[in-house]
Amino acid sequence: MKYALYTLFITLSFLSSNFAQITIDSGVFPVMGDVLRTSNASNLEGVTMTSGGDDQYWDFSTLQTNLVNEVMFSDPSTGVNAAFFPEANLMIQTDQGENFFKTSAQMFEFLGFSGGDPTGFGIDLVAVLDPALIEARAPVNYLDLNTYGSETNIPFSADAIPGGLLDSLPIAPDSLRIRVIVDRTDLVDAWGTVKIPGGQEYEVLRQKRFELTETRLDIKIGVFPWVDVTDQLGDMGFFGGIDTLVSYTFMSNDSKENIAVFELDGEEQFVIGAEFKTTGEPNSVQVSISSDPDLFAYPNPAINEVKFEFKNLANGNYKLKIFNILGLETLSEEYYVSGNKTVKTDISRLKKGTYLYSLLDESGKTLTTKRLIVVRP
Repeated sequence: MKYALYTLFITLSFLSSNFAQITIDSGVFPVMGDVLRTSNASNLEGVTMTSGGDDQYWDFSTLQTNLVNEVMFSDPSTGVNAAFFPEANLMIQTDQGENFFKTSAQMFEFLGFSGGDPTGFGIDLVAVLDPALIEARAPVNYLDLNTYGSETNIPFSADAIPGGLLDSLPIAPDSLRIRVIVDRTDLVDAWGTVKIPGGQEYEVLRQKRFELTETRLDIKIGVFPWVDVTDQLGDMGFFGGIDTLVSYTFMSNDSKENIAVFELDGEEQFVIGAEFKTTGEPNSVQVSISSDPDLFAYPNPAINEVKFEFKNLANGNYKLKIFNILGLETLSEEYYVSGNKTVKTDISRLKKGTYLYSLLDESGKTLTTKRLIVVRP
């Protein structure tokens, strides 16, 4: 009798747990005309992610921001490069170019983009993903697990590569091709309630995404086929190797915006970026709003020197910090900035590899964090 009651209790607890968590449906997928608003968090210090589990409560109400972003989904047929994406039924136009998407009853997919290249060489391109990269699925339930990937090929002229980077090759190529290979594993590892700035609470599922990105370099000479030369170039930071990124996304049926998204380094030692749903007023109707405070590095990849461009900053003192992939500070400089400013920084003492650079305001709040690649010929 005791055993039967115990079994019944366990069964009821299991059913209660499963009934309590929500199911995300396709109603959260964007449609043409949707405008989604998010804010970038500026105070990431001390933010951590809990382990997965049932019926959790996450309080992110102390996150602060002075940046409000707005994304508008428009008709893809109006895009300059729409012909390369015949399956697209949505597009986002940004300052950097055009992003094409496809929605169906089961999936929201990223088809590719046109505009600036991911290497920072300043190449205009059209990149089609094969297959399309799945950004969201429906329905989504607690403990769902999905593994998938995508690849894109980006060909361009050898003239676009900075001098010295290809000196290790025995023959100068006519054309080059960057191959970006992405592998993702998505696990819905937790459910519960999340509280965001403004005091709003949402019932959510939390998805943990483990993403591996590998960038390879192919060359072509005359009529000969493409040849992968990544390994011949040695450790150049950008080409070769695998970048690892972990993200946690909090999803709710009550919002087309994700309630909150946190990005962590591959070792999950620190949070490198975060955004959350906002009801604040945006500064414009573009992604990466041009009037927002920001920081850019170029060239990127860089060799011995890099220029940092401060954009749209209020009058005040700011700190520029560079961290290695372990999170250790390798450089720190302080500047007074009013509006826009460009500074040249000597990075010759940095070893080749991947770094993160951050912009901090006078109070120590991180305004933005981005990736810097250091290479050596």
